[in-house]
This record gives sequence, C-alpha cells and structure tokens, in this order.
Amino acid sequence: MALDDLAPCSGAHAVQSAVFAIEWSNPLPQDALSHIRAAYDQSKELKRQFPAAPQEQRILSVLIDQAAGAVSPQPVSSAGECIGYKFTKQSSISPSRTLQITKDSCLYVVQDYTRWKSVFSDVFLAYSEVSEYLVKAPVAALGLQYTDVFHWRADPEHLNLVEVLDAESGLVPTSALERKGLWHSHHGYLEDRSSPADHSALENVNVDIVDNGGQRSVAIVTSHQARLQRPLYTEEALRSSLQMFYESLHDQNKVLLGKLLTSEVKSKIKLQEDPS
Repeated sequence: MALDDLAPCSGAHAVQSAVFAIEWSNPLPQDALSHIRAAYDQSKELKRQFPAAPQEQRILSVLIDQAAGAVSPQPVSSAGECIGYKFTKQSSISPSRTLQITKDSCLYVVQDYTRWKSVFSDVFLAYSEVSEYLVKAPVAALGLQYTDVFHWRADPEHLNLVEVLDAESGLVPTSALERKGLWHSHHGYLEDRSSPADHSALENVNVDIVDNGGQRSVAIVTSHQARLQRPLYTEEALRSSLQMFYESLHDQNKVLLGKLLTSEVKSKIKLQEDPS
C-alpha cells in the first residue's frame, strides 16, 4: 500500500487529545469556585478520575525592575487572587487527564483517548458532580476539539499528501497538497443551526505539516463550538445540553474528518466502519 509508512499516533486511532469546553457569558463568581473545590473533597467520582490534590490557579502581581538598564521580572506576591482550580490524573511522564475550571471557562482535556463512549461517560460524570455550581453564571457555549496526528515513518520526499488529504474536500488548498516542505492551513467559519437546539456553530479546521527530528507528521486540529442562542441557567438544562450537544459535535467531527481524509487513511483509523 502507498501509505504503509503512515502511522496514526495512537495505533488504532489518531486522536492525540480531545478537549471538552464550557464557557460562560460572564465570569463565574468566586463562591462557585470555592464550592467546586469543596465538592472535590466529597466526591468519590472526581477523586477516582483525578487522584492528585487540586491545584489553585492564581493571578500573580509582577514588578518590572528597570534599574541600571536591566529588565528583570520580580514577583511581588505569591498569594494573588484565586481564579480557578486544576484537577489532574498523572501518567508516567505527564498528565493524561486534566480538568481546569476558572472564572471564564471549564476545560476537560483527555490525552489518553480510547473510544468516544467511555471518554464521554467520564466527562459527563465529572461535570455532573459540579453541575450545580457550573450554572452560577449563564452557560453561553459548549465546545469540542480534537487533535489528530499521523506520523510518516519514511523519507519526507516520499510523502504524497494527496494520498492523505482529499483534494476535493474544499477544506485545504490544493496548492498546499503539492508542496514537499512544511506548511499550515488554518481557517474557520460560522453557521446557524437549529439542531439539537438553536445555536451558532463555529467550525475551525487547522492542518499542519510539521517536522519531528527529520520526520514528517500531519497534525489536524478540528474545533467545534456551539454558541447557544438561549444561555443555560439550571442544572437540568446543562446536563441535557451536555448530552445533546457533545454527541452532536462529535458527529460533526466525524463528518468533517470524513471529508478531509482519503479513503485509505479513514480505513487506517476505522472511521468508515466504526467511527465511534
């Protein structure tokens, strides 16, 4: 096969990371953050998923000392305002899961992705443990971002990108596919949608051809954000929307990748026969 030397980064699939996002229309109040921290101590589920003690995220004051012509940042205080908490599950060398909740956003980052159903189940359970505090400010948007990576295990000159990325997809310029060097193609667009509920969808498709110690990699970041027409104010509305929208955004990701990748590459990650 022409693409025998193209390897999905995770073997059976190409997902390097997935990010599940929640955003508010105005900052989450300080007491909500305090309640979320306290909820961790009472939650077996959060401790199961994130065994490490939560880390405070703080804003530090910094003084720039320009005496004698030198510029050297000097921290004035190490006890700045707490703006959120970071929960982690550590692997051998780096966190495999991270949940970061700040005043402005909530991000659940998965770097040990397996299959959609098991991963989303964990995300939903974690969010459910603190859902009553996540609606202390109106929820304005939900997002899902995937980073898919393919490594080329041969001479970069032999990588024919037309065999990897579908030239007819309209998602990457055909002129880029003809190049043997490094390049990137980043773009996004907005669409009004009525399913699963009225929202404005922001779709981003970023493709990067990168160098890894002399070898090529194809990195694809697909980001899907649902900007809700009606903000969410209750636990019930949030939980229902998490189920509906994340499933919808996941389906949209499969459709977009299905357009972007060639049949042979889709076969490598079983996107055609079992895209879950």
